[in-house]
Amino acid sequence: MGGVNASILVVEDDPSMLAALSDVLESQGYKVTQASSAEEAVVVTAQKQFDLIITDVRMGREDGLQAIEKARKSQPTVGTLVVSGYASEAETLRAVSLNVGGYLKKPFKMKELLENVQRILEQRTQERRRGQERAQLRKALWWSWEALIQVLDDAGTVL
Repeated sequence: MGGVNASILVVEDDPSMLAALSDVLESQGYKVTQASSAEEAVVVTAQKQFDLIITDVRMGREDGLQAIEKARKSQPTVGTLVVSGYASEAETLRAVSLNVGGYLKKPFKMKELLENVQRILEQRTQERRRGQERAQLRKALWWSWEALIQVLDDAGTVL
């Protein structure tokens, strides 16, 4: 479910940044859920499906990358966008290894955020569509194979 009406989890420990991100996303028609810590994000993602998680990296005890890692256990295909004011090289490498959909360095323009959100959601929609097409092709192939076996059985042919 890409685009408007997509469900987005915003994870940010700075209350004013959390509010600003949520307001901008909601003004574009997205359904936004807020979490003020990585731990809270993990609890929320275990209860509700999201199309996208937008998270800060550095927060309290756990960071946003840990939240993504844990969320993907229950939502392996969730889109991800990381925002950070000061990411270390190690954090950047972790983000790459987690295959995050986008990475924005603070400060950023809200237009950049929205462009990244739209791009990531469109990619997820295309990937889901390709997956559905592959499943339909597998089903058609399986049906054809079963039909062929039935024809051969009816003809008394041995494979």
